[in-house]
Amino acid sequence: MSGYFWVVLGGLVIFTTKYLTSVRLRGLTDRMQREQTGA
Repeated sequence: MSGYFWVVLGGLVIFTTKYLTSVRLRGLTDRMQREQTGA
């Protein structure tokens, strides 16, 4: 029971970290492209 719980918890943490990183990277690329087109 506890082992399964830790596996699920670890998966959730990894999934959340990857999701937040992808969203942040997408926002950075959009901002960079916007600045390039503006310049």
